[in-house]
Order: sequence, then C-alpha cells, then structure tokens
Amino acid sequence: MPSKTDKKTKVRHMQPKSREILDVRMTAAVLRWIESTSTDDSLVRAIKQGKGQALSDALNGGAARIKPNG
Repeated sequence: MPSKTDKKTKVRHMQPKSREILDVRMTAAVLRWIESTSTDDSLVRAIKQGKGQALSDALNGGAARIKPNG
C-alpha cells in the first residue's frame, strides 16, 4: 500500500503583484493608521463595557472628537 509521503508535492512560489517599497513617509502613515485603529477599537470596547470614563478621557485628551450631524 503506498503511503502519503510517496506522492510528489507541488510547491508554488507566489510572486508579489507589486514590487512597491514603502519609503519613510509611507511607513509612518501606515503606522499611524495601525495605532489609531487599535486606539479606536480599545475605546469602542471600553464604551461597550460601560466604562464612561474612557470616553471622557478620550474626548479630553483629543483621541476622540464629536462630529455634528448634518
């Protein structure tokens, strides 16, 4: 009975679609996006858990802003 290891496996090498390299400014923008996303997620979780002080701290510290409707 042949074993599974007897079968030849095909290895595919994936080529990146773009060879774009991030410069310092682009990298900084990506890092700011990551940091703001994690901060927003943390704030949303805190508010959902009923930690109203987190919202107050975010508003006072400039991490959150209120947008008027309209």
